[in-house]
Amino acid sequence: MPKRHAFGFVTEPLTRFDWKAETTLFIMSELCSRGHIILACEPKELFLKQSEPWGRFQKLEVGHKKQFFHRVVGEKTLALRSLSALFLRKDPPFDLPYLHHLYLLMKLEKKVLMINSPTSILEFNEKLVTLDFPFAPKTLVSYNADQILRWGRQFANGIVLKPFNLGGGSGIEWLKKSKIKNKKSKIMVKKMTLREKQPIICQEFLPVTKLGDKRILLWNGKILGQFLRKPKKGDFRANLHAGGHFMPCGLTVHDKKIVSRVGPWTKSKGLYLAGLDVIGKNLTEINITSPMAIHGINWLYDKHMERKIVNDILGWI
Repeated sequence: MPKRHAFGFVTEPLTRFDWKAETTLFIMSELCSRGHIILACEPKELFLKQSEPWGRFQKLEVGHKKQFFHRVVGEKTLALRSLSALFLRKDPPFDLPYLHHLYLLMKLEKKVLMINSPTSILEFNEKLVTLDFPFAPKTLVSYNADQILRWGRQFANGIVLKPFNLGGGSGIEWLKKSKIKNKKSKIMVKKMTLREKQPIICQEFLPVTKLGDKRILLWNGKILGQFLRKPKKGDFRANLHAGGHFMPCGLTVHDKKIVSRVGPWTKSKGLYLAGLDVIGKNLTEINITSPMAIHGINWLYDKHMERKIVNDILGWI
């Protein structure tokens, strides 16, 4: 009889889940269907005893009919090293509480399989890490509003301004060239930089953004699937959290070139699940905190990619 494993998940509150599309639920449900134990907690339920990370978990049963459902069937406090694997599924913002939960989980590094590595999540900012590869759009990172606006004037289509620590398209602004000299633009930039006390990421606006961006989901460095995200009417952001929608697409030769460079790197850093965002020929983000995409891939291509993930994990532990 196969061994029954206990899998931990550090997540958002369950009440915040999208019960049709949350990637975490696909993995939980698949594990539960095979008889394994599902334990979930929020970051605030983690604690250390000396250097030993512990957690106060809810024991869940997760299933799927028209959408996912769950039952809380118990509570358990345990040392995290007793888990067979731990999934880090807390969404941004990457704020101080997020940072602190990574510090706690780093004490578990190399003792338990963690998806993804807290050390690597801490080391590599999802937006800045693209600059380590030759596919990023033209980029400036600065605190200084005057420098940002001067730099932006060179681009016919303006620039995109991004905060470091948010996700799902939150806080991203398109500053058109025609508005760069406007006094309101300087006010906006100073607001985003907290009056020049924190840096923001500034990138050339890519006209093909209006046609959508491509999400390529990697698992252990290999392509699990992909889809095109299209922005809703009146918006330039294709993020699903910002109202974008997905549709099927193929991969170009250049997409595969990006994956051939980035895939081995994610695998080497313990970033087993990673979502690449590609606009045209540009890599704009490598999502590593809690990447989403299984719902879209499964729905568009009649797949069950969570089975591949669970099969691999059970083969590793």
